[in-house]
Amino acid sequence: MAKSADVRAQVRKNYVFDRLPLEQAANLADVAYTTAKRWKDKAAAGGDDWDKLRTAATLSGGDVEQLSQQILTEML
Repeated sequence: MAKSADVRAQVRKNYVFDRLPLEQAANLADVAYTTAKRWKDKAAAGGDDWDKLRTAATLSGGDVEQLSQQILTEML
C-alpha cells in the first residue's frame, strides 16, 4: 500500500530535524525501515540529501557548547 506524502514528510522530519535514527523515525511513522531507506536514497538522488540537511540543521542551531556536545555524542 502506498504511503502518503505526509507520512514521508514525517519520516524526513523525524530523521533530519529531530535527529532520530532512520529506523526509529520510520517506526514512529509506522513505516518499514526498508521503505524509509528507499525514500531517503531516492530523495538523495533527486538532490534532497537528508544527511546533509541533518548536518546543516545541527550546525545552524544552538551555541558552541551544544554543537560540541552533539559532535561528541555522535562520535560515541
